[in-house]
Amino acid sequence: MKEYKYVSVQNVIVVNKLQSDDECIKNYFDVINEESVDGWEFVGIAPINVIQKKSSKNQKSLNTFIFAREIK
Repeated sequence: MKEYKYVSVQNVIVVNKLQSDDECIKNYFDVINEESVDGWEFVGIAPINVIQKKSSKNQKSLNTFIFAREIK
C-alpha cells in the first residue's frame, strides 16, 4: 500500500531579463529533488485552478506535484 503527498507550485513563472528559460525550469526540479527524500518518489504533475467562491476574477493556476511512497 502507498501513501501520497502533494506540493503546490505556481503555474506561472515570472522571470527577469537576466534569467534563462533553463534557470526557471530548474526551480521546478529543485522542488522535486527537495521533496524526494525519505522514500518519496515523484509521480507526476496535476494542474489545479483555484477560484474563490464569490469571484471568478480571483483565480490561481497551480501545478500540484504528486509524490508517493510505500507505507512501512
